[in-house]
Order: sequence, then C-alpha cells, then structure tokens
Amino acid sequence: MGHAGWIKDSINPERLDLVSNFLAEEINKDKEELGINSIAVTGLSGLVIGGLVSVKTNLPLILVRKDGEDKHSSYEVEFTDDLKELNYCIVDDLVSSGDTLKRIINKININGKDHLTPNKLKKIYLYKQFDDCIEGKDVIIELNVPVYAFYSDDRIIKYLFDTRDRRVEI
Repeated sequence: MGHAGWIKDSINPERLDLVSNFLAEEINKDKEELGINSIAVTGLSGLVIGGLVSVKTNLPLILVRKDGEDKHSSYEVEFTDDLKELNYCIVDDLVSSGDTLKRIINKININGKDHLTPNKLKKIYLYKQFDDCIEGKDVIIELNVPVYAFYSDDRIIKYLFDTRDRRVEI
C-alpha cells in the first residue's frame, strides 16, 4: 500500500497542517481587501485541504464536482444557502493545462447564476505549483485574476509568486 506523490499534502498530517495553515494565512490576508467570501475546491484532495482552510478562515466551501464523479447528489456545485453573492477564491494544487480552473469557473457560473450575483472569482491559490510547471499560463492570464503559488517540500514552504507582485511575470 502506498500513495501517489501528489496527494502527500492531503494524507500526511504534518504536511496537511503545514499547507492548510499557509493557505489560510494567505487567504486571511486577502479576504477583506478582495472581498473573498467563499472557497471553491474540486476533487478529494481539494475537499480535504479546502475543509481545513475553510475552518481556519471562517469561509464556506463551494464543492465543484468533477465530470463523471460518482456522487450522492444531483448537484454539480454544492454551496451553502447563506451565500447571497459570490466572491470566491479557488484553492487547487497546480495549474497544468488550465482545464480544471476553467471547469470550476464554468460550473459555478452555470449552477450559481440563478442564486448568486455577482459571481466573481477574486484570486487563485496554488499549493503544489512548481517554477517550471505553468503550461496553463495563458488561462491564468486570460482570467485576469491574482494568483498566489507556492509548494511545500517536507517542512519547507517555497513561495513562488503572486501575480499582484509587479516583480513577477508568469
């Protein structure tokens, strides 16, 4: 029995605590300025880390189901009825092609349109991004939202970039 390396941050208690604390700290710094009122996640690892970050930031989760995912609900997007408008951030592991980001945004736009206005992505937080792994940079540029990226290596967090920082180009 083992695990895929990419899921280590979601199943190792020390790594899970380290990464979720770091994400929560960054979101707490931004939530008032950007008006972030919820956190969108997808997949099992997103739900695990996102759940902890939700508790540590006091922001509700939006669960965006993956296409074809076996589910006990008919909803593609799950969110609390308390939300009247949606100013959300996305927490995800990394951007490769950008397809996951597009899927999250599209499903929120389609499923939240009758209930939540405005529906605005405020920032993206990536917790497994590597310097040379931004193949989906065109998607990030097209979205025109700030992105904060870092990765963890055992107990060390390496800050990579924040697109709001003018010193960084992606």
